[in-house]
Amino acid sequence: MIAIQLLLLAGLISAAATQILPNARWVYRAPGLGLAAWYAVLASVTVSGLVAAASLVARWPATQKTVCSWWAFCVDVLSGDLGPIGHAIVWTSIAGLAAGAGFAVRRLATVARDAARLLREHHNTLTLIGRLDPRLGAVVVDDPVPAAYALPGRRHRIVITSGAIADLPAPQVAAILAHERAHTRHHHHLLLAAARMLTKAFPAMAVFADAHRQIDRLVELHADDIATRAHAPLDLARALVACAEAATRSQCAPVPAMAAAAHGGDALERVHRLLTPPPPVSPRRRLAITASLIALTATPIAVAALGLAIPALGACMPVTS
Repeated sequence: MIAIQLLLLAGLISAAATQILPNARWVYRAPGLGLAAWYAVLASVTVSGLVAAASLVARWPATQKTVCSWWAFCVDVLSGDLGPIGHAIVWTSIAGLAAGAGFAVRRLATVARDAARLLREHHNTLTLIGRLDPRLGAVVVDDPVPAAYALPGRRHRIVITSGAIADLPAPQVAAILAHERAHTRHHHHLLLAAARMLTKAFPAMAVFADAHRQIDRLVELHADDIATRAHAPLDLARALVACAEAATRSQCAPVPAMAAAAHGGDALERVHRLLTPPPPVSPRRRLAITASLIALTATPIAVAALGLAIPALGACMPVTS
């Protein structure tokens, strides 16, 4: 029963999120809050699925009985009471489970290792072909195509091409570098990586694909907001247009797949938002939205806790006549 309730809750949250969040004005006005909203949705849906699966494995109110039965079974196996056939079945099952778990771990390790290798290779390439400009606080790469990007990792770097420095005025260069520093300072690459992982792991779930697209959009709006605290929005908009046009013309823009490029997201939306900034979300509404997101994240845990606690109370406190 708990599993059904949690799966229905996950479906309801997924359907509501995909319909409401992409078009919500407060998400557009406060992209940082929008990122928190999408991660509240992802956390709620993921926790609902995990707890539902766990409740199917260990059903309540028979949980205590099930655990005791497993314990007794393990004792019988170790003591040899099941006989040679039982022993063979048990150890074969254990070996099969271990092999399956090992395969899953190896797959995850391979994906992580490949991503780390690509990132390490690009960092090593930058060490060879790039030069650190202390004045800009960025690595300069000789390339005529105007571009700037943030390369994640423990040695995260801000990279800008010589074409951007040559073509863009100094205020635009400063604005676009501030945008890239916002990506690294707020760990936007981690938000994107987590959403990408869920999308690849569960390609049939539309909510994960929508979340990935929207998070990719919102990290750019969020970085724009941070950059324009110290730089003119018009300078950032002009730099964005220049880089986007250059990327469109160029067949091989110098931006790796794992990096957050300055012209990422919806360039038209970003330019329009920079030129006509939306009004900020009021503190009262921001507080109400934050409280709602906390409640949304806690709802699956509350549903599971109540579903487990009520039978437990009934078992622990029998009604006396």
